Amino acid sequence: MGVLLFYLGILVFTAGMTLLVVFLIMRNKKWSWISGFILIFGLILFITGSSVIWNESVSMAKTTKSIDQSNLTKVEKVLVAAKAQEVTEIKDLEEQNAELKQNIEEYTNTLETLQNKVNEAEDKLSTLKGEMKKAEDEPIGLGAGVGYRVGQDLPANRYEVVPNEGVKTSLLVKTYSGKVKVDTVLESDGDIPSFVLEIESMDTIEVGAPVNLIPIK
Repeated sequence: MGVLLFYLGILVFTAGMTLLVVFLIMRNKKWSWISGFILIFGLILFITGSSVIWNESVSMAKTTKSIDQSNLTKVEKVLVAAKAQEVTEIKDLEEQNAELKQNIEEYTNTLETLQNKVNEAEDKLSTLKGEMKKAEDEPIGLGAGVGYRVGQDLPANRYEVVPNEGVKTSLLVKTYSGKVKVDTVLESDGDIPSFVLEIESMDTIEVGAPVNLIPIK
C-alpha cells in the first residue's frame, strides 16, 4: 500500500507540475489554480506513501533481526533472506525519496520564480497599455505643410480637426491612390470652426496653417 501511494504521488505531482507550468505560460489563472491543487494532492500522496514505507521497513527490520535462524527450515530461511533483501530495497527507496524531496523543493522555488516573472510581465504590460491609451487620447498638432502620411506621421483614427485660435486654414485629405477625400477651409471664428475627419492608413493630409487633431472615440 505504501509503495502504491508513493509512486501514485510521484505520478500525480509530476502531472500537476507539468500542467501548472503550461497554464502559467498560457496565463490561464483558473486552470493554474486547479493544477496547483493537483500538485499539492500528489505531494500529499507522496509523503503519505513515504511514511508508510518507512514504518513498514522499520517493522520488518526489527522482525528480521529478532529471528533465530538456527531453528528455521530451508524454506523459512529463504523467506527471511527475501525479507532482508526487501528491507535493503526499501532503504534504497528511502534514499531516493530524500533526493526526490530535494528536487521537489527546487521545482517549487523555480515555480515561484516563474510566477513572479509572469506577474511582473503582466504589470509592465498593463502600464504600457495605459501609457499607449493616454497617448492615443492626446491631441496631435500638425504644422503648416504637406504630405503628412497616416500610419507613419500619425495613427489612423477619427479626429476633430480644430485650427488654432484666430487662424484660417485649408484642409486637404487624399487617399493613397490620389483621390480627394476632404477639401475644405477651416476658420476658428468663421462658419466652419472645426471638421470631423476619419482617416485611414496611407492617406495624406495637407494643412495651410497649424491645426490640432483631437481623437474621437
